[in-house]
Amino acid sequence: VGPSRTKSKSRRASFQPQVEQLEEKALPAVFTPTYSVLYPHGHNSFAPWADSVPSASALTPTHIRNAYGINGITFQSNGSTITGNGAGETIAIVDAYDDPSISADLTTFDQQFGIAAPPSFVKVGINNNGVASTTRFPSANSGWAGEIELDVEWAHAIAPAANIVLVEAANASDGSLMTAVDYARNYSGVAAVSMSWGQAEF
Repeated sequence: VGPSRTKSKSRRASFQPQVEQLEEKALPAVFTPTYSVLYPHGHNSFAPWADSVPSASALTPTHIRNAYGINGITFQSNGSTITGNGAGETIAIVDAYDDPSISADLTTFDQQFGIAAPPSFVKVGINNNGVASTTRFPSANSGWAGEIELDVEWAHAIAPAANIVLVEAANASDGSLMTAVDYARNYSGVAAVSMSWGQAEF
């Protein structure tokens, strides 16, 4: 027992994990990092996302709505049954930078899956001074564009009758994102604010 314990301790002592300090940055949920975490045998924990056409077995909005019972959500109001499809509500989505093609992409998504266009879709850009505009937007960013498309298309798929307002922060800094969050929560008629970005705690 003694020699094997010594051998085991020796092996543990030889493993020296290395930690590289990275800059703090808010990233979209689907962003593929350009850094990697190194393990003893050189395993790369992050692999690039592959662009591909969805297979015939890919999950559709109908599959997801059925799987979670969303199609069966109803509300009672003054003796009437109201379908829980987001009608009369507004969803605000907060992301950083601009996706110039989001309106066209949402239309393509809707056509692909037979979903009616939202009652309204508004895109608002917030500049570095916190000023909102529906005609001037932050600089485009392909990494964040993927996140924006995911957020907008699937919010619409789950609540197809809801209005959508996309609020684009000037950049991915804490200040810019929180300014956009503040704008989104105060936007007229907003019932929910959706954010799928994150960063390390501090």
